[in-house]
Amino acid sequence: MQQCEIVAMPHTPEWYAARNTGIGASEIAAAAGLGKDEGCYQTGLEVFLRKLGRLPPVEETEPMIMGRLLEPVVLTRFHMITGTVPLDPHPPMFRSIARPWMTATPDTILSESELVEAKTTTWRMKSRWSEEDTDQIPGQYLCQCQWQMAVMGDHVTTVFVPVLFDGAKTKIYRVDRNDSIIGFLIDAGQELWERIQSDDPPEPNWEHESTPKLIEEMHSEINGQVIELGDITADAWFSYEQLGAEIKSLEKRRERYKSEVLYAIGDNYAGDLGDGRLLRRKLIEKAGHTVGPSSYIDFRAVNKPK
Repeated sequence: MQQCEIVAMPHTPEWYAARNTGIGASEIAAAAGLGKDEGCYQTGLEVFLRKLGRLPPVEETEPMIMGRLLEPVVLTRFHMITGTVPLDPHPPMFRSIARPWMTATPDTILSESELVEAKTTTWRMKSRWSEEDTDQIPGQYLCQCQWQMAVMGDHVTTVFVPVLFDGAKTKIYRVDRNDSIIGFLIDAGQELWERIQSDDPPEPNWEHESTPKLIEEMHSEINGQVIELGDITADAWFSYEQLGAEIKSLEKRRERYKSEVLYAIGDNYAGDLGDGRLLRRKLIEKAGHTVGPSSYIDFRAVNKPK
């Protein structure tokens, strides 16, 4: 029994239009409430606002652009390593027949039961990736893979994730179908989609790093009205002011400790901390371009030379 249908080819006008008719694989982690530490850079509220056209489309960053351009390279390398030939190297967007608001666009269909999702990253993010041939990958991508399998149907049981690290090393991970995770994601996605349909925004995820900027974007206009604030909201502002005062006090104390140490070192090059590091003083010369040349002392803890 057919469980999904073709919608449109990627990056066509029809594909972009169809993205607002459901929750895609790159959005489901936000609907599930994952944080930035799991590689999820947006929240459910942001997805909600973009689906309703209340925020502009996401602007591609340089890493996003390079990731898209390098995707064919990563896929080619995957096929070289595995000796595989894809069933469909350029698949379209698919829509679940049972739940039409569920959509996904796999990078490659490897076989009737296998997909491939290519990624690029840097070694700075290596702690988020575990051993090869496991599903120990950032939560954002784990959700993306499970969602693709959910949309495509029960016959799809595996997503391979080749990852290019710093353009120099390719590792291949494997995500097997997990119906428990899929069930959780479907519930989260359905709740968000129903909110979108009824124009009922979800609560902001105050723990997510992107939320402050999102709130500013949501309320960028001023209508001139004055409203009464409730006690909880007023207390939030008082807490903000109190934390600001505490931060200033801590910064003053921090600078005092730094000055005490600098005074003890004097004009010497460095002081030995006794833990394998030196507190080093280094003169930095800045060439003059739009302003005149200048210099300053860079003072920081560095590892001792071996």
